[in-house]
Amino acid sequence: LVAALCVAPAAWASDAKVDIRNGIPASAYMAVYGQKNAARDYLREYQKEVWKTVQNEKLPERIFGLLLEAMPSNSKDQVDSVTAELQTIFDPVDWSAIAETKEAAYGQTMDVPQTHHLLVVRLPSSDVAAKLETALIQLGEMIERRTDKAIEGVRQEEGTVALYSLAARKAKDVPFQPAFARLDDVIVISSSAKVAR
Repeated sequence: LVAALCVAPAAWASDAKVDIRNGIPASAYMAVYGQKNAARDYLREYQKEVWKTVQNEKLPERIFGLLLEAMPSNSKDQVDSVTAELQTIFDPVDWSAIAETKEAAYGQTMDVPQTHHLLVVRLPSSDVAAKLETALIQLGEMIERRTDKAIEGVRQEEGTVALYSLAARKAKDVPFQPAFARLDDVIVISSSAKVAR
């Protein structure tokens, strides 16, 4: 995928946009591509109302509270610690800008018996993409640290792009190896480093 998106590196110099549809492998048994449709902008008001209700009713907090109540008391401190770290990691991400994404492609491939998922999103700017990339790198570092490196973060150069993935150290053949890469304003996220590559 990363290679397919970078087929014409000279295009980057001329600010030509990468066609994110090329990011979905030909072997995908399902592929979906979407762009913002101005004819459906009226739905944004409904979405805002739904989100306002979610916020007013504090639904995420209430659901999280119910989950915490079901946990043993010694686990609650760990959950609070992880929650605080996640908040610190993801606070700089501009979620409202991400919500304004105008183009995305999604695909699924099969590597029997595992299904792999791939999401390619053109974010509103390279700055928004860079902040998300930084947060994802920090998330990987947190997972690596909190698992005592049982899950390791791996950075591989694929041409001019860095591909980041997580892998179980003692089980190299585990098919689920989440990965991501950034190409200017495009973020690629996959459940498989192999598919993302």
